[in-house]
Amino acid sequence: MVIGLVAGPFQQHLAQWWYEQNRPTDLPTPLTEVPVDQISSSPASDSDTQPSRSTDSVPSKDLSSPITNLPDRQAGHRSSIPDSLNLAVPFTSQAPHANWDARHEEYCEEASALMVGRYFQGRSIGTIDEADAAMRELEQWQLEHLGYFESTTAAETKQMIEDVYHVSVSTVHEVTSESIKRALADGQLVILPAAGRELGNPYFQRPGPVYHMLVVKGYTADGQFITNDPGTRRGADFIYPADRLLDAVGDYNHGDPASGEQVMLVVGPR
Repeated sequence: MVIGLVAGPFQQHLAQWWYEQNRPTDLPTPLTEVPVDQISSSPASDSDTQPSRSTDSVPSKDLSSPITNLPDRQAGHRSSIPDSLNLAVPFTSQAPHANWDARHEEYCEEASALMVGRYFQGRSIGTIDEADAAMRELEQWQLEHLGYFESTTAAETKQMIEDVYHVSVSTVHEVTSESIKRALADGQLVILPAAGRELGNPYFQRPGPVYHMLVVKGYTADGQFITNDPGTRRGADFIYPADRLLDAVGDYNHGDPASGEQVMLVVGPR
């Protein structure tokens, strides 16, 4: 029994060490369109139809306009897929204060929605207090429109993101490395529902979430995916091998995502 208790934490620390030793250090330079010093540090409520702006915290860019400094995606034109890509998506953990209570254990969908929504608005997420408040607003939206906020499906998450952030969200059932890279090359973001324990993230609290959701924001030259994984405070630019990430993809499926439908949400400006 004592050996088992010691082995568990030791194995997790070993997995964390291995990840840090093998994590690429030369990630692609993040593509962004709003200079950091022009992003509001006091973002408006995510439930607002249009962001309310005070004179002392107004970005010089119209927050409702689409991203511009991204791969060319003019009508009728498909950009080539670059060898590597990394979109500068703001990050938050689903538990910004490291308070992993029952509510925050359920916030992976809210955190993923917040990250992609703020990205396409050209807004920062702000402080940890602001991140937590924004996710509570998304929880409230779900309670009002769905009757619950726990473990929402891809379809329910799609509905929330479209309604709150006024972006375009497509449900795609062809979940492959190529389809994810194509979406990213076209200036879109990808949200993946997944069987959390199949992801093998060494920073998850053991044994890891049964159901999880994360944002794919890029990929490396050797084909690994760059994610913002809200399931850990170390989730910004978290690297997953393509085969492990794709094998874990699965919709909620009544609490059995390992047998759930393979689906991804592709998010872009409306």
